Amino acid sequence: METNVLKGLPASPGVHVGQAVVAERPGTPVRIGGVLVIKHASLDWFEAMTQAGSVVTETGGRTSHAATICRELRKPCVTAVANITAVLSDGQWLAVDGEAGTVTILPS
Repeated sequence: METNVLKGLPASPGVHVGQAVVAERPGTPVRIGGVLVIKHASLDWFEAMTQAGSVVTETGGRTSHAATICRELRKPCVTAVANITAVLSDGQWLAVDGEAGTVTILPS
């Protein structure tokens, strides 16, 4: 596996390319169409999830809050990507494949 491809669990199908928004707390501004990268999701993240083009989490699975909401919103989601909030930085370009469960770090 390439080092620029991070693997998690597929949670909501679709492919999305956008800039990472690594957020630690709800209320963090999210670029419309950005990739919301968080440790875990709760109801407090709903507004940010509606603005994001896709969501990536460190925890969870197919029945997690992030996965369920993303399927309802028809947005790609990958869960259980180990240490994703520590590995990524704001503004990095990512390709999220919610069916394959991968997050690819794209060249700047």
